[in-house]
Amino acid sequence: MATLEQVAFRAGCSLATASRVLNRNGPASDLMVRKVRRAAAELGYRPAGSSAGRLGRRPVVGVLIPSITNPVFASSLSSIQNRMLVAGHGVLIAQSNYDPAREADAVAALLNDRPTGLILTVCDPSTARRCLRSCRRRYCSTTCRQRSFRRPSLPTIAAPAARSRHS
Repeated sequence: MATLEQVAFRAGCSLATASRVLNRNGPASDLMVRKVRRAAAELGYRPAGSSAGRLGRRPVVGVLIPSITNPVFASSLSSIQNRMLVAGHGVLIAQSNYDPAREADAVAALLNDRPTGLILTVCDPSTARRCLRSCRRRYCSTTCRQRSFRRPSLPTIAAPAARSRHS
């Protein structure tokens, strides 16, 4: 188990700066925040006495993908998880198995954990619209990855339709 002192040493800062960054309670430059969070992630640092149920829990981002076994989604998920770790966020993962009903249930389950944001890869545009409305009601930042939206109301990454057995 890594110590705060080890994190500070690796990040090249004082113990006080590392503590301020990791506790989010004081000034630190953006560069130093990135250095400290990266050092903490690389060392596997966990604050003493931390628990998921406490009020100061770290922020989490929910990710919905159609299938964990699809190499495209697995690769995307890996990249998302690595970036979130460096940023000090946890990642909640759900998969829909290309089923619109499971998609809607998965988004509802992710929202119950009160994420700071969602990254959704959806398979059904009508389900996507319902999910996005629900996200907006919960004041959750959302990025939606989907093949096509006529007029997206939230930040959207659109991918061209490709032939696959799930299209």
